[in-house]
Order: sequence, then structure tokens, then C-alpha cells
Amino acid sequence: MHSHRWASLASTESTWRALLVVTSQPLRCQRHFVGDELAKALHDDRQRHNMGLTIHYQLATTGDEAHARKLVQQLRQAALDLPFQHVGEIIEFQGDQCDWKQRPDDDPYRWLLVQAGSYIALPVSPSEKGQGVTRHLDVRPQHIIAFETEPGDGCEQANFGLCQYPGEVSHPEFGKVQTKLKGWSWHSFCKTHYASDPRCGGLPNFLRCHLGVVALLDEAKRLGFLGTVSDEGDFWETRSLERLTKEIGDQSAMLAGFLGALKDAMGQAPGGAGTVEAPIAAYPNFEHLEAEGQRLLPEQLREMLRALAKSNLLRGDVG
Repeated sequence: MHSHRWASLASTESTWRALLVVTSQPLRCQRHFVGDELAKALHDDRQRHNMGLTIHYQLATTGDEAHARKLVQQLRQAALDLPFQHVGEIIEFQGDQCDWKQRPDDDPYRWLLVQAGSYIALPVSPSEKGQGVTRHLDVRPQHIIAFETEPGDGCEQANFGLCQYPGEVSHPEFGKVQTKLKGWSWHSFCKTHYASDPRCGGLPNFLRCHLGVVALLDEAKRLGFLGTVSDEGDFWETRSLERLTKEIGDQSAMLAGFLGALKDAMGQAPGGAGTVEAPIAAYPNFEHLEAEGQRLLPEQLREMLRALAKSNLLRGDVG
């Protein structure tokens, strides 16, 4: 066996051991479903980096439909062996079935279909490029083979699968455009941050969810179809529970501190600015987190908020 295979197995084993350490009985809390407006923002505007610790991942393979299906089946079987709250059945969609826009708001597969979509860059002029202008065109998959998981309470749904995309799409201004999306692939993300809500089990629940997603990505790597992984908690790269624990604590405090400072700035703005809401505000220990977060806020951010408080940008009646 090659050395990289040994390294992969050792990495997988260490993740599973860590996962077993933090696994506990799940505590139930209210589940949150992504609404239509957020889905559109994520899909159309590419706002993929909302606040909160998230793990981003890509899967990719070549070969025929049978090969892609087998890989997804094997990955789902591995998911069933993890302490996930729920693992869905494998679903397959083709053609218009892949269009999330044709699904009602309460369709159980709507979010999976939103995440299954891809996009390509469109041409920009040299002057536009110099100004940082970008254009993108959505590309709907032709074939989806995937399954959903719910790692635990408070955690965002984690979807896994493979999609086949058209080689060419049409644009009213640019005509026929080559997508260069070959083979089978999947680009997705899972926000694990709010699994740390004390009402959902706190840190042990967060670690169980985050490490569960990592363990499944380890299995995708072993199966040979993992692309890239970007873990905002740095656990994927370091396998350090201490670092991950510190990161979720710091990020929660920063979120709470920023929210508190933003509310203060909005309250001081000319004419007021109503209210601002965020999931972190519902944490039972929000005030403690806010106090800690105030200490962590960069001075540059504090100055920006003070400037905003003196301007009209935070007025509640500004459209």
C-alpha cells in the first residue's frame, strides 16, 4: 500500500476516534429551515460566506453514471455509520427536475437543489476588470445523484452527491458559452456554527456535528473523489480539537460582540434604525459572549461602526 493511502487511513482513524470522544446523546431544539429569500441570495448573488463557522467542500470524479452512483451509494453507507441525526435516501433528478426554481418553498429537496447548482464566469472588458467587475451565469445540472444529512440540532443540512452539467449554455448577450464543467462534481458547504447553541447541546453537539462532516469527507477522500476542503475551524488541516474549540469560541464571541456593537451604532444613528436579528442573539449566554467579543473586536471595525453611527446609512427609513 502506498504511503499516501496509509496517511489517509491514519487521518480518517484519528477523526473517528475524536468523534467517538465527543459523541453524546443529541439534545433536541427547534430546527431552522432556509427560507426562499436566503436561498435566492445564496444562489443568485453568491453570498456563500455568511457569518458563522462553515466547512466548504468539493467532490469530483470521471466515468459513467453507474460509477458516480456507486460512489454516492458508498458515501451514504459511511454516513449511516456516523452519529448523524438523519441520513436521507439517495435521490436522482434529471432535466427540469433539477431546477430549484420550479419547486415550492416547502419542498424537502429545494435546498439540496440550490446547492447542486453551479455557475461560470462571463467575459468582462479590460476596464471592467480593472474596476473589479465580475459577471456570472448560473448553470443548472442535467443529472443529480445525491443524499442529504442532518448532522445534529442547530447544524445546517449537509448535502453530498455528484452532478453532471451541460457542456454548453446560452446567454442572451454572449450567445453560446462553454461551461468547461466536465465529468461529475459537487460543490457544497455546511454551517456547523449554530450547533454550538447551548440549547442544542453546546460544544459537545457542535464537535459531534463538525467532526461528523469531516469524517464523511475523509471517506470521500478514501473513495477517491474528494476535491478540495476549506474548513473555517482549521480542523481539516490540523486535526486539532483544541484549535477547533478555540475557533468556535472566538467566532461566537466575535459574532456576539459585533452584533452588540452594530445594535449600539444603529441606536445612535440619526433617526434610529429599528432592530437587527441574528441566531447568536438567541443563545442563553449571549451577554457573556458579547462582553468577550467586545474585547476581540478589531479597532478598525470599532472605528467603522462609530463612523456609521454618525452617518445616515443606518437610518431605519433609508430604502
